[in-house]
Amino acid sequence: MTLNQLRRLGRLQPGLAAPRFGAPVITRAGASFLLETIEAEPAAPVTAALLTPDGARRFPLQVHTTSRTPVGEGLSAVHRVVTAAEAPPGGYDLSLSGIGSAPEVAPRSVWLRTSDPDAPTALHLAHVTDLHVGSRGRAGARLEHVLSEINDHAPDLVLITGDIANNGDRAQHYPSAVRLLSTLRAPSLIVAGNHDHGFSPRAIAGRGFGAGFHNFASAFHPFLHFGLQLAGWDFVGFDSGPSRLSPLVRTRGLDAEALAALARDLDSAHARGRRGVVLFSHTPLRSRLTGSRPSALPGLVGGMSRGSRAFEELLRNAARRGQRVLHLAGHTHWMEVFELDAEGKRFMRWDHRRIGAEGQPITTPVAPVALVNTQSASHSGIPLKRNGLGYGFVRIVLDTAEAPKIHFHRYEAVPPRGRLPAGI
Repeated sequence: MTLNQLRRLGRLQPGLAAPRFGAPVITRAGASFLLETIEAEPAAPVTAALLTPDGARRFPLQVHTTSRTPVGEGLSAVHRVVTAAEAPPGGYDLSLSGIGSAPEVAPRSVWLRTSDPDAPTALHLAHVTDLHVGSRGRAGARLEHVLSEINDHAPDLVLITGDIANNGDRAQHYPSAVRLLSTLRAPSLIVAGNHDHGFSPRAIAGRGFGAGFHNFASAFHPFLHFGLQLAGWDFVGFDSGPSRLSPLVRTRGLDAEALAALARDLDSAHARGRRGVVLFSHTPLRSRLTGSRPSALPGLVGGMSRGSRAFEELLRNAARRGQRVLHLAGHTHWMEVFELDAEGKRFMRWDHRRIGAEGQPITTPVAPVALVNTQSASHSGIPLKRNGLGYGFVRIVLDTAEAPKIHFHRYEAVPPRGRLPAGI
């Protein structure tokens, strides 16, 4: 999958393919993992190591097996099975040299645990979205506040659903984003948003991937579809595309290839008896601009231009066979949750009064299946939209026995002076 995606992006060039910041590996300390690179032929000596975030300690990676697959243009895809036998549990940067003209460092790309990270246990997630690094005003202070709050809750995993940069066409925004997100003390899964794709005519017209996405890929990873397994759950991130010329702020959405990949993900998780699946993308399936009471209407603003109906049907099919599935998204800058009704046919929007600090369970009788849209971590939404005021993030608890539970952390605008406001 890595190689095919790199080809599709036109970025088949020497360097580290995986793991990367935003698409990390999580494994037990002392266990092996896969290191994937694209290298020029003939082969040159390559060295790799894990670095502590402060750079004080270095743990060389031992290579156990190597396989090479020619991919044309004098390049090969190289898979190495490696271990860092002496590295204790913790989060590490991955250092790689001998491939390009200068060493590469992928921050926070390898996380080592004391025990099997996929063993079923309670799992605490944080969902943050729409960072818009590079925008003006108080956005930076708000984002730093959110990241600090997330660290205080010590989640097992952080999911970041796009619009990392305010304008992906401007490469200078991404070093700041990497610096900020490197302060998280948990592994992060990151997908691009429409702002990361940028606003070039090429991207908006859907004629390929412009400079914006390539800037995102250089800072984080180039994957349009990727996954990770943790605590018995499958996590699947996927791209929902650049903006389309639309007064409804819609994005490109999902083509047939993307929908087929999602269907395979859900089918595979069911066949393997996984506890559930967490899907995440930048753009939501449903988003209602008006009203705050329960509603089965999908809404027209801020969704996907294509693929949303087929995607919803995949989720209904998963519910019918008893799968637990969540879809996390951002884009609209307001909080909303849509949950399947008792018959598993309609997605009903929650009453706005359930959007609060107390944990709210997802209790669909047929199977817990819900769409969770989280507000921006740095910007208010539409001023008259109650659930878009301020900024915030979401915590989700996936317990071994109880229904998934959502905690909404929402904050007023940061005042010029004084203490940061309490969550509401």
